[in-house]
This record gives sequence, C-alpha cells and structure tokens, in this order.
Amino acid sequence: MKDYSPNSLYDESIPIEKILYSNFIKYASLPEMISKEFAGSKATTVNIFIDLNHFFMKAYQFLKVESYYAPTAIAINYGAHFRSYFRTRLGVYANIILVYSPNMSENNSRFYPQYNSSYINRMRSNERVMSMIVQNINVLRVLCPYLPNVYLREGSVEPGVIIKDLIDTDFNNGYPNIIISNSDYMLQVPGFLAAPTVVFRKDSKLKNGAFSYNAYSALNAYLYCSKHLDLNYPIPVDVPKRFVTLLMVLSGLPGRKVKSVFDYKHSIDILKYIPVTIYGNVEDMYDNVQKYMLSHTGRTTMSYKEFSDRFYALDVNFQWKLYRELPEYMDRSYLTRMNDPNEVKAINNKYFQKSPIDLERL
Repeated sequence: MKDYSPNSLYDESIPIEKILYSNFIKYASLPEMISKEFAGSKATTVNIFIDLNHFFMKAYQFLKVESYYAPTAIAINYGAHFRSYFRTRLGVYANIILVYSPNMSENNSRFYPQYNSSYINRMRSNERVMSMIVQNINVLRVLCPYLPNVYLREGSVEPGVIIKDLIDTDFNNGYPNIIISNSDYMLQVPGFLAAPTVVFRKDSKLKNGAFSYNAYSALNAYLYCSKHLDLNYPIPVDVPKRFVTLLMVLSGLPGRKVKSVFDYKHSIDILKYIPVTIYGNVEDMYDNVQKYMLSHTGRTTMSYKEFSDRFYALDVNFQWKLYRELPEYMDRSYLTRMNDPNEVKAINNKYFQKSPIDLERL
C-alpha cells in the first residue's frame, strides 16, 4: 500500500505557486496542436474548459505556501494565458470555463469501490492544502461573475461529466471546444459529443511539451497514457474509433485505480467483436465479449456483474445521466454576470497583492 504519511507525501521546500504555474501549457506548444486540430477553421470564438481538479492535484504533494489565495489567481491567469494567445496570435476570442469538482462522487465508487482512491487519499491526507483549495474555490465563486466571460462551474462528479454536460447545454453555441486536462477519464469525452471537441494535455516527456487528441485519436491517446505505447500505435481499422470507454473497461484505467482484466492487445481484438450499434446495451456487449473469449480461449474470464459494474463506473454517458438526477445539476447561478470594474480591482488588491490576477490579459 502506498505510504501517505506526511513525511513521505509532502515537500516543504517548493512553493505551491511554483508547482501550479508549472502546469501551464506553454505558448510554444500551442501552434502544433492548433494547426493539427483546427486546420482550415474559420471560427472567431472558442470555448476553453479548464479542469481545475487535475490542475490543483499536484499541489497536494506540497506544503509551502507563499500566498494563500495564489491558486485563485493562478487559475484565472491560466485562463488569461489562453485568451491572450488566441486573441493576439489568431484573432479568436476565448470563452473561459473553469470546472472544479473534488471528484469524490459515489456515482463511480458505488460500482467500483477503489475508484479514484489514490487521488482521494492524497487530498484527504493533506488537510492544509485541501482547506486552502476549498477557500480558493469560494473566492473564485465570488470573483468570476465580475470577469468577462470567465465562468466557474462546480460539481461533485467527474469533471469530464460536467464538461460533457456544459458542451451539450449551456455552451452548445456552435463554437469549437478545447478541454485543458491531464485526466485519463477525459480521454472518452470527445467521442460522446456532437460538437467538435479536442483535448490539450501537457506532457513534458514529449518534444512539443504537450499533445492533443479528438474523438478519433482518443484510442491512441489512451494507449499512450495508460499503456505507454507510441502515440501513433497502429489500431486496426475495424475498431470503432470511439470505443475508448470499452477499452478502459477491459484493459483498465490506472489513473482511476481501475485494474486491467485483459492486456491491451486482447482488449483491442475484443472491440472488433462489438458492433457500434449495440454500444450502451450492457447485456449485448457482454455477450459479445463472452463469445470472443469462448471462441479464442475456450473459457470466460469476466462475470457479467464485473463487466457491468466497470462499465457503469467509467462510462461518461451513463455517469452523465446520474449527474442530471442530482440537485446540483439544476443550479445555473454560475452564469450570472456582474459589471463592476472597481469591485474587481478591490478584490484583486485585497486578496492578491502577492500573486496578482493578470487583469490586462483578460
């Protein structure tokens, strides 16, 4: 079992502010991803969704804080970072949607008890930082209505579920969508959206410092992130490109502590036996998995309950339906807009003297 004692987990030498700024995708990384994903686009506006759960996660390994409300300023400055780039380099306006959830929802763990346990343990073991993040979210909630087209959408479920809903509802505005996230769960989200959606993911191991994926390259991204294969790993043409969720069900999702049942090669072979027309019909999908196993190995490996529980814990569409039943889903107060530049300056001066908000780039 991983050691979560303070001495093993915390680093008191590096300020949290430095860690959070290190999460930024650098400007030098953006041209390659934008040209790949938006070649020929005539869009004059984009929606940019920033996953704050994953953005803040690295902070839980540290203790040194130089400015208590720096996370608020840095989160907003990350939005300003992208807005400025798109405006000054491309002549494109960016709506900024910050999405935060502690991601401790029972909607997942009731089907798979170990779901996301590593990150949950990390957060609960560092009460000082957890309390600080909660207080910073409170300040963000007050501040965002005063910032032009900068929104904070909060929830208790997977950020990917919230973002899927936002793109389908409040931000179903015809503009391209960019999700900024290093979450492995996010790998399946583009494939469940009708609107064009891509994910930008920071990765210091790559020469470009980041990479992008969409509904059709998400399978490759999964194999790269979860199985450490090349981003261009050849996937058979008869595997539906949007079967990322089923690949997670069969071959695991390490980032959420979901163990593999089959290795990735067998999992990809199994996907070829599942018609895209039956996706979501758990009984039919399971029958096809069993047919594959019996014809190739002469035995079954996974019970129906195991298969269905893993699918329900992971599938973003199923989780979205559960999310829509929660009282929090109906709250749209985050869309409220305020216009008071003096109030913004007063808040900036009160909370962010040591770590100011870059209002000029907003």
